[in-house]
Formats: sequence, structure tokens, C-alpha cells
Amino acid sequence: MGERNKVTQAIILNVKKSRENNQTVTALTNDSGIQYFTFYGGPKNHLRSYIQTLNYGTLYFYEDNIKHFKKISDFDVKKSHLTIRNDLYKMCAATFTCEVILKTHCAGEYKNAFTLLCSFLTGLESSSEKECKIALIRFLWRYLILSGTEPNTFNCLHCENKTETLSEPFYFISSQNAFVCSDCIKNLAEKSNSKFLYTLSKESLMYLSSISSLSPSQVRAIKISSGAYNELKQFLFYVIENNCEGKLVSLESGETIL
Repeated sequence: MGERNKVTQAIILNVKKSRENNQTVTALTNDSGIQYFTFYGGPKNHLRSYIQTLNYGTLYFYEDNIKHFKKISDFDVKKSHLTIRNDLYKMCAATFTCEVILKTHCAGEYKNAFTLLCSFLTGLESSSEKECKIALIRFLWRYLILSGTEPNTFNCLHCENKTETLSEPFYFISSQNAFVCSDCIKNLAEKSNSKFLYTLSKESLMYLSSISSLSPSQVRAIKISSGAYNELKQFLFYVIENNCEGKLVSLESGETIL
């Protein structure tokens, strides 16, 4: 049979108007990754108010495998994230992370991406703006780890010594997706045409290493300076956008906010 009713856990990433009063809904599901659904419902349909970006819950739908068609029949919302919707920074951060997941197709790890996004949105709900900014740093680095594209922060690319024992700053070589310590940079620069677009302090690099090696609760207890935060934000925005292979609309529109 090509037709059947199904159920899944989903986070709505995007809702767009389609023909007449219908909507095209993009959702991240815990069992199938990013899925596209059609929602038939005019203004009087009670489900319309539930089909909103960032809403999380149990999604019921009808699928026709032959016609490659999915129609939403019901949505039991567990979390609507109202606090995020009412805060400009939180909404920009949430929209940014959703776009990253969409552009990279969950980094090929939809179950872990689903868990990561759920945790991030839950954290945004109960955090101050300052805490949310640091949380975004952690999310982006964890997403790079998820995709297997995080730069090596534990060793210098050139001398291979542990970065915690080396001199700062550390230079990021985009072509190698790695860092070089300040002791090695002159020698390496003379032998290559590598461009060093970003430098990170030891504090910044060690914070990324901590995210990689410590538990979430341990990392949350670590405080970083405003200088380290600014370094990490610019660096991670650059790396994430490179991974997405194109400009991110949410990053450009929210540039002065994020």
C-alpha cells in the first residue's frame, strides 16, 4: 500500500504559504530528519495556530508513498517556546540555528541534530541574553563536531604540540581547517600562501576544547571574557557559513542583533 497514517516527533523549522489557504511545513523529525508536509487549513482551522515555527510536539500525518505526498492531520504541541518568540535576540538565534540545520541537512546526523536543537531551544527559554549568546557558541561548535568538520583545537598543525602549552595567539588556516601557534606561524607563512583570516586567544581555543571534551554541565560552569566571546562569535559564524556553502539569510538579517 502506498498510503498510510503515521506519527513522529517534530520541530517545525519553517512555514510558508502555498496555494489558496494551504501551507508548506518544513519540520525536523526525530526518526526521518527534515521532512516536508502540506497543511490544508484556512483561518477557521483550529490547527492553524499550532502550526508555527519552533513549535515542538507529536505530529500526525497521512502519507502517500506513490505520490510522495505528506498531509498533516493533527499536531499535539508539547512546547511552543513563547519566551523565545517574545525576545528579539532569542528569536534571531533560534532562526539562525534552524537555517543551519536546513542548509546542511542535519549534517547527516538527524537524530543527534534533533536532540541538539531541542536542548538548545529549551535552554534559550530559561536563559538571560548573555547566557543565550554563550549557548549559541556552544551549539555551533557542537554542530561542527556533529558534522565532523570541527578544526583541531588540541594540537598545533605545524609542531603538533599541545595547544595548552604553546604561545598565543593561534592562527586559523582555513585551507587546512586547523590552528597554528604563534611560535610556528612565521616559519609556516614563509613556506606557504596560507591566509590567516582569524586568530584566537588561548582562552578562546581552550573553551572550544572544553566543549569537545567536557560534559554540558561542566562547560556551562566555565566563564569566558567578552574578548573571547567576540573572537569565537566571528570565527564560528565564518566557519558555519562556509559549511553551509552560501550566505545565511538569518545571519545577514540579524547581523546587528546576533
